[in-house]
Amino acid sequence: MVFILGIDDAGKSPVIGNYYLAGVLINSSRVTYLNGIKDSKTYTKGQIESWYKKIITVAEAVKVAKIPASIISKSNNINTTIMRYCIKIIQHFSVYNIMKIYVDNWEHSEEHWFRRAKAVSPRRFFPYLKAFVIPEHHADEKYIPVSAAGVVARYHWDRHMEYLNKRFNVGCGQASDPRTIAFVQKYLNTKYQNLIRMNWVTVKKVLNGTHPVLKKIK
Repeated sequence: MVFILGIDDAGKSPVIGNYYLAGVLINSSRVTYLNGIKDSKTYTKGQIESWYKKIITVAEAVKVAKIPASIISKSNNINTTIMRYCIKIIQHFSVYNIMKIYVDNWEHSEEHWFRRAKAVSPRRFFPYLKAFVIPEHHADEKYIPVSAAGVVARYHWDRHMEYLNKRFNVGCGQASDPRTIAFVQKYLNTKYQNLIRMNWVTVKKVLNGTHPVLKKIK
């Protein structure tokens, strides 16, 4: 059997919460079973749940990496942190007979992706990456396994945000949402600050009182 691996993420831009990176491994003969799947960003929560159930039945295997906000806060470079988790996912699936690995590229270019991969991957593993990985921008719009990975990552992100909203009413997690900024302002110096990406510029603006959304929550 020959397999195709797709890798995509969810939750990179928010100022709070976990970041999710997913790998979906599909038998090349079963890829068409997911015909019609699209970029996860175009779907409603209900559509994500529907596609997620189908992906789980079609895929050979699925692996999800969760990067907590507390880990992101300690990171000097979010792209380097993501790369480390991405390589772990690829290593996990490397025991399979993989034909291609498609990655939704978060770097500026394919060259940048491989340059960072080389810097953080085990030396003996890098030739494998060069041989099989195709990092492309908007890969989730071109390749079914990547679209599937995006749906899986988004499914976990949605569930995480659902939990945070039930507990704290955090909104959508973006810097433009008054509920998100109110949460950041309220819990910055508490035990719950581990849910906040402390090294985000947004947090610095909240701390010094210059974030524009603060005017809406006074």
